[in-house]
Amino acid sequence: MNCTWALNNFRKAYFKASSCFNSTTYLLSKEDIFYYPSFGQAMCALAGGYLAEIDTRQELDYVQNFVASQGYSFWAVMLGGTDEVQEGKWVNRYSGTPVAPFWYSTEPDDKAHQQNCQCMFKPYAWGVGDIACVYNSKQDVGFLCEVESVN
Repeated sequence: MNCTWALNNFRKAYFKASSCFNSTTYLLSKEDIFYYPSFGQAMCALAGGYLAEIDTRQELDYVQNFVASQGYSFWAVMLGGTDEVQEGKWVNRYSGTPVAPFWYSTEPDDKAHQQNCQCMFKPYAWGVGDIACVYNSKQDVGFLCEVESVN
């Protein structure tokens, strides 16, 4: 079996792929199979990437448009940012870099210190917010991977 064939079939089975943006392709989970960050990160790693890390306003605009067109069944889509290690200090899980401050106007709003994961919320027109990290499939939460271009 060809490894490239297997990888491409895995990606097609579980994800919707964006077109290329700055040498990056985004993979949106097809179903609400997000349960906790390590699961999303593992699925992204199997697809050759990691939970998406938004670095620029242009990237955010691109990702919001992609998720709006493909993620209509989700209430939220998980990204790679977290403040689990230190409350209020947001870093990207994969790269360890600080999360870019592209928050929705009322976010982050974790007064109880239980919303430690970064996501995009459908009610905010896919604006970025904070959310609890553990979900079950009844809550319609997907996740977004960032990978080098998929051919």
